[in-house]
Amino acid sequence: MNTNEIIDILFDRSKGHHRTSKGFKCYFNLYRCNLSRDDVHNLFEFEIDKSLSVFNPSILISIPEGEVGEIYSHDEKYNYDKLNYMMQIFPEDILKEYGKELTYVVFSILHEVGHWEYICDNNYSPQEYEENDFVERKLFYENHKGNDSEETFWEYREITSEKKADKYAISELNNALKSITNSKKDEYEHERE
Repeated sequence: MNTNEIIDILFDRSKGHHRTSKGFKCYFNLYRCNLSRDDVHNLFEFEIDKSLSVFNPSILISIPEGEVGEIYSHDEKYNYDKLNYMMQIFPEDILKEYGKELTYVVFSILHEVGHWEYICDNNYSPQEYEENDFVERKLFYENHKGNDSEETFWEYREITSEKKADKYAISELNNALKSITNSKKDEYEHERE
């Protein structure tokens, strides 16, 4: 299972994510990277790119192209502590049923979608989102510069936008995993016919 397939099963990429009432839209950006090296700081990222236009920025959910096992192995190798802390978020029954690799990657995608949902729920423009988020993040980074402890991980997850994104991802996780496994079962049965 790869991220391309996951996105195709869970979302209609051709439409992008629904528009905000202010007219902004969010798109998936599947990018290539070498998962055998530590080239990318965060594999999954919610981005507001104003390089083309400050008034109409590109809003992207960036996701690495790759197999879930490769992505999980990358973070296991290069972000081991963060990955282990993250695994504590997931309900044990979900990990048991769907496996840690698929659960982790699907949660990571849903978490980034959760940032978009947070913008939509609050009727923010990208600028309003960044302004509200900036103060909290700046304070966090000033207080935790270079500290990768477990306590820092959990405090980061208390930043309002991160907490809302986690809440969204957890609320959608089980249904998303069911949709993915059902889709793969249907595909397998169709191939056998």
